[in-house]
This record gives sequence, C-alpha cells and structure tokens, in this order.
Amino acid sequence: MKRWEYLLSKEYEIRKVIAWHYLKECDVCIDIGAYGKPIPYLINIHSIDPLLTMEDSFHGTVGEWIDQIFPTVSGTVGVALLGFDIEGEGEYEKLLQLLKNVEVIVLECALEFEPSVQKTNDLLNNINHKVETVINIELPPIQEEGYPTYSKRKMYILKRG
Repeated sequence: MKRWEYLLSKEYEIRKVIAWHYLKECDVCIDIGAYGKPIPYLINIHSIDPLLTMEDSFHGTVGEWIDQIFPTVSGTVGVALLGFDIEGEGEYEKLLQLLKNVEVIVLECALEFEPSVQKTNDLLNNINHKVETVINIELPPIQEEGYPTYSKRKMYILKRG
C-alpha cells in the first residue's frame, strides 16, 4: 500500500537532516509518525511508526508509546513531528503531556494541507516552548503513487523556555 512514498525521496530527506541538526545534542530523540526511514545519524532514537513502515520502530500509537516506553526514558529529550498530524481519541492530549516534558521540538507542517496547519497552530498555542527558528521550505514536486505531494512546508524549532 503506497501512502506517502514521496517522503522517502532524496528531495524530501532534507527535512530529516534539518531535524537531526536541531536534535543532535539531545540524549534521546523521539520521531513521532516516522515513515519509512529514521532520522539519520541519531544514536538513541525512538521511532513511533503506526503504519508499520520500519522494522526497528514502535508500531503503535503515541499514547501507547508514552504509557509503555516514556517512563524508561531519561536525559535531555527532543521530539520530531515532521508532517504533523495525529488521530485517535485522547492521543492529542497525551502528545501535549509528552511535549511539555521535552527540551527541543522540531515541528513541521504541510502548508497546503489545512488539517496539518490547524493542528500545528493549535499545538503552538498549547505548549510553553519558545519558537527559536522558523524555516520555510519549498521542495520540488515529486511524482509518486499515493497521497498528494505537499511541497510547501514550514518547520518550527521550539525550545523549552
């Protein structure tokens, strides 16, 4: 089943490299909604992959990961939410609780996909982290079978402040 195959392209890989740059100093990184490939170069990374696209990842919801794994995590924690979207009853509330306990958040949304923009804005209004950097990204169009390609992106780098 092809969904977001364009996210695996070389062109879209830059998003993960940018995320790595801002997360590399964290002791532990959590990639929520990982798809196909982990964020490169990170040693202690937890990839939450509910669509089962990666072997060495957590194949459940954010809430399940928080309940099962997060209590064992220690040190400085960073979170990547690339192409932010979340579904499921109670999942958003659990995500907010997690984000309030991390140091760095890399939050990205597709500007042409209104639900992603709305959820990103809502999240920005509900956490106390300071926006340190905003990056506007326009990627080349990719022709892949699956969901539409959203090439206009905005990435927020947030730090606990």
